Amino acid sequence: MASKRKDVGNAAIVAPGLSDLEQLVPDLQYWPRSWSFEEQDIPFGQNLVKLLTPYLLHLLDSGYSIKTLKRHRDFIWMLGGRLIEERQLYRELRKLDARTILLRYIDDHDGGPLLDDRSEQEQGLFDATCRKLSRFMNAT
Repeated sequence: MASKRKDVGNAAIVAPGLSDLEQLVPDLQYWPRSWSFEEQDIPFGQNLVKLLTPYLLHLLDSGYSIKTLKRHRDFIWMLGGRLIEERQLYRELRKLDARTILLRYIDDHDGGPLLDDRSEQEQGLFDATCRKLSRFMNAT
């Protein structure tokens, strides 16, 4: 499949006609590699992207401003990286599927896992995204 993006210097030009999802997350297909510590992390990351894509589509249909959509997108990306990190730290997690691990680390009360080197405000925003994701995942 031909890419609809052309890289020019450090800027990416997005071709007209991209879906809303492609415009919000033009690098979604590259998330698994960006999260990975080693090659065996990539299939898990791909499964995670499959789980997260319906939620990203749901966000697009929710009427949020582009700023809010981008914030949620960035926190979802951070969550994916954190889950890969947890799989690296706790090898027993490698026996579990992506959905099980995702639901283990998010809930509709506390939000998501603690992020390193983040302000209390940013952690609160991240937790809000994780709570929304948890409610979505438990409803589907």
